[in-house]
Amino acid sequence: MSKKGVSPLVATILLVAMVIVIALLIFWWYGDIIGKQLEKSKIDLETVCVEDLDYSVTEIDCRDVSGGAGDDRIISFYVRNSGTTRIGSFKIDISGNTGNSITEDVGLAIAPGVKNKVSFEVPVIGVDGIGKSLEMDVTPMVYGNGKTRYCSEKVQKLSVQCE
Repeated sequence: MSKKGVSPLVATILLVAMVIVIALLIFWWYGDIIGKQLEKSKIDLETVCVEDLDYSVTEIDCRDVSGGAGDDRIISFYVRNSGTTRIGSFKIDISGNTGNSITEDVGLAIAPGVKNKVSFEVPVIGVDGIGKSLEMDVTPMVYGNGKTRYCSEKVQKLSVQCE
């Protein structure tokens, strides 16, 4: 009996073709999974501001910087991040009873579930002073997709009386 088999050249070509087809199928399948994961990871900052951001401000205080009769005061308060997204920083618009106003950018990031103290110095007396009766708008800022967004939907209005 004579046995016929596949020549070594044909066998090699078939094996290489099968490996290429299998590799393409795995690449196609894995590429689909990666695409779905990337789609899920895109952050819509407007949605984050409305749905994922929640914080509270407590223990507002305004004290003299040096303990003397200086023109500057330190305003401090605590912020608790009770949302599910990280707060990147804050913009604080301060207006006083003299008609002057200032804006402070506080670069303090607060992770979800964390409470941190925010402090900054402001002039309350003198030519540049904003007064001792202050109104503040605290606006949180979030990061995502290489962009930043101030969440004006989550502004908290505070009042503080400086000594």
